[in-house]
Amino acid sequence: MVCGCGVFLISAGSKEIGVIPREPGSNVVFRTVLPSNANDICFECASPGSSFRAEDRVMIALTNTSGKRTITIEDGTFVAPHGGATLYEGSVAALLGEGGRSFWTTTWDGRASCELHIQFRPAPTLPSPIRVFCHYSDPPL
Repeated sequence: MVCGCGVFLISAGSKEIGVIPREPGSNVVFRTVLPSNANDICFECASPGSSFRAEDRVMIALTNTSGKRTITIEDGTFVAPHGGATLYEGSVAALLGEGGRSFWTTTWDGRASCELHIQFRPAPTLPSPIRVFCHYSDPPL
């Protein structure tokens, strides 16, 4: 009879997708590849404060540019290859408040290339740049 115990290590990390400058204009597009172990896409601003006006709005859309992979987003929507979906539409203050906002995203069946389209209305002057990350976890060993 053999008895044993296995330890599964799950490590986490993140990769920076891009940085939105303090004066980004109206539109920003980032092209990236989401790893197969992607957990979420996160928007962070070092000093969000209350410097945003109520009328500062943003819309964030994800376009799946991969040829084979499906991307699943926060609300359970499946974004088929060459398809798109809206991740967020609302105020800039709500997006960046209290440490930033994350959007659950996964590519269950492998790496998937995509584009993030960020559209500001009106074009803001940010207190500091917005950093966009993809957080991921390594699968158990």
